[in-house]
Amino acid sequence: GDVLDNRVRFIGDPRDRIQEDYLRMLRYFRFLAHYGTDRKTRDDHAMTAIQELAEGISRVSPERTGYEMVRMLAADRPGKALLAMASVGLLERIVPGAKINDIGRLERLEMEHMISPCPVRRLALIGGESLPELLRLTRGAARYYCWLAKRKNEVKTVENLAFLFGSLDAMDVSLLKAAEGRAELAPNFRERAEFAARQKFPVTAEDLEGRFSGRLMGRVLDRLIESWIVSDFSLTKEDLLVMSANLVEP
Repeated sequence: GDVLDNRVRFIGDPRDRIQEDYLRMLRYFRFLAHYGTDRKTRDDHAMTAIQELAEGISRVSPERTGYEMVRMLAADRPGKALLAMASVGLLERIVPGAKINDIGRLERLEMEHMISPCPVRRLALIGGESLPELLRLTRGAARYYCWLAKRKNEVKTVENLAFLFGSLDAMDVSLLKAAEGRAELAPNFRERAEFAARQKFPVTAEDLEGRFSGRLMGRVLDRLIESWIVSDFSLTKEDLLVMSANLVEP
């Protein structure tokens, strides 16, 4: 693809260019994601050719396909390109079961809270069958994708997540929940995440030795941490130790 006269199109006949390298279909949408501004940016001949030849993407190695997908999702607002890609049947051939209805909401939330694009965050919203394997994500990206896919279905506040995992990861999970319509984002959620990530829990396992051990010790600490977070980190060490005295094994 190329950018000419504010239109993303192939140089020459789209069918010829695509049949030389079927990855060019996906590369077309990457250019559209990075440089496209509206529907007028698309080229009808290119879209028709891609729709007719979409099956050819199966001839491209997953490594190349995954690399292009990640580059596309690094754009500020790739949602319209994803929708266009789905409309010609290409997205379903790359990631069966992909869901993109919420991508526009995620983009708006990212912009509203001035949070940088993250391809893996967007992939966790899109989902689909065996996505890390299909796109041959790097080990780190695959691990983070699976972590986000799990955490976005848990009931944890941004403060809880930020204290446990850091502010950036907490914000990613919270953005996904909000984009999917399962939670609201407070106007100051970014500040809350950063504040929570800086807090230090005042009680250690050594403080509870002699009264709790093993798995019970872990459960007691979890209960104390949860209460401390709910108190907006205001409970003191003394408060928490008194609370622990009233906890018994369930």
